[in-house]
Amino acid sequence: MRRRIAFKLVVSVAVTLLAVLGLTAWLGLRALEDFAMTEVREGGDRLATTIKRSLRHAMLRDDREAVAQTVRAMADGEDRLDIRVFNKDGRVMFSSSPADSGRRVALEEAACRGCHQGGRATASLPPWDRSDVYVAASGERVFQRIEPIYNEPECATAPCHVHPAEQRVLGVMDVALPLARFDANMARFRGTAAVAAWIAVGLTAIVIVLLVSRLVTRRIRLMVRGTQRVSAGDLDHRIQAFGGDEIGVLATSFNEMTAKLQETRGCLLMSERLASLGRLSAGIAHEINNPLTGIALLADSTREALPDGDPRRPALETIVAETMRCREVIKGLLDFARQSPPSKQAVRMAVLVARAVAVLEPAAARRRVRLDPAGDGELEVVADPAQIQQVLLNLVLNAMDAMPDGGVVALHWSREGADAELSVTDTGVGIPGDALSKVFEPFFSTKGKKGTGLGLAVSWGIVEQHGGTIRVSSQVGVGSTFTVVLPAVVAAMGNGAGAGNGAGTGSGSGSGNAGG
Repeated sequence: MRRRIAFKLVVSVAVTLLAVLGLTAWLGLRALEDFAMTEVREGGDRLATTIKRSLRHAMLRDDREAVAQTVRAMADGEDRLDIRVFNKDGRVMFSSSPADSGRRVALEEAACRGCHQGGRATASLPPWDRSDVYVAASGERVFQRIEPIYNEPECATAPCHVHPAEQRVLGVMDVALPLARFDANMARFRGTAAVAAWIAVGLTAIVIVLLVSRLVTRRIRLMVRGTQRVSAGDLDHRIQAFGGDEIGVLATSFNEMTAKLQETRGCLLMSERLASLGRLSAGIAHEINNPLTGIALLADSTREALPDGDPRRPALETIVAETMRCREVIKGLLDFARQSPPSKQAVRMAVLVARAVAVLEPAAARRRVRLDPAGDGELEVVADPAQIQQVLLNLVLNAMDAMPDGGVVALHWSREGADAELSVTDTGVGIPGDALSKVFEPFFSTKGKKGTGLGLAVSWGIVEQHGGTIRVSSQVGVGSTFTVVLPAVVAAMGNGAGAGNGAGTGSGSGSGNAGG
């Protein structure tokens, strides 16, 4: 049976709290009982001393009746005192219980243990050894105080006494106080403490259940539902942020993980599409290119053989134009299929951007577009200069095509951790939201017949081969930003002189038909 976190937490806290409260209550009750017993002992000592002083004068006068009345009077009360006076032979001379009068007490009884330990009589008993607590035959506890009756000078010289002066102890007074009421009060205190502990545990459990239900269980349930939806393939699902605690951080991490999974799935789908397109392109490009070349040459030759004004010339010119357009598509397919592994080296980003700007600046001026490069002049990337040059040309040409009335293309590059980021931002028409997720797909273009839809697909493949990524953000009527992320050089490896090999060889004609 699956147990919930709230149940486990409540049980754990309840057991811990019960143990702590139980130990605290036990220690408190022990301290209270010790304190109360100390008070009982001191009160019993004072009571025994008071009784002994009350009997002193009657004993000096040998007034036995007065002693007996005093003993009965002192014992008559709600505490049920038991008072006995023994002579030196252990016989009860006076007692609050008439049945004990004249009875001889055995040395093993509680009244005699203090002075007759080990079978030998002790002439004097220390005050701290005169008190004791024992369990009576009835099962209740009894506090006992023993007061030796010493042979005072008044006793030894009185005419009514025959005790020699050398006899130190004449007898013992035994005062027994039942502790039934004391034990009842302590039992009541223990019961109250137990009830209080259980109430505290119950209230704490209720509070924990409410807090866990609100702060933990409900939020974990939302996360479980979120993981189930993501595992079912819904990578667009996001979990509501819970705040800055651990579960909130977990929810944020989950959302970031889902976004990464979504991005990775998109990259995998794109890779599969590009791989399929590459295999298709490699298989049919050569088969189509040669017949198209023959068609173009034959149509052009036939057109040249016709006189001016012949009505067949426009049809032949259309055949030649469309054939050349098909050849451009085939050329793009061949370029895509023949993507070679990059020859990577350390190259400064500023050099790559400067050469791309130099190639495209004349065309930009004719279209009333201003190129605005800016960035870290020392930033270096690990890349193939020629291939990255091709990516830059594609992105800038696309940006220029998105601004038919002119505008600004901003190129900015900077270091972001271990990567270098290059952004190409235009002030053009923007990309609609439904087309934004398709701009890197082969043969998808927002330019109509002006583009083949391969430029961004080729750029995406190049950047991926470099271990980087390319992403896009756009707003209709405001413009678009394409960001290329490439591995940056950790330490300077030179002044970028090696960046020039092939940096300016990117073909403007092929790139101008880039999709997106």
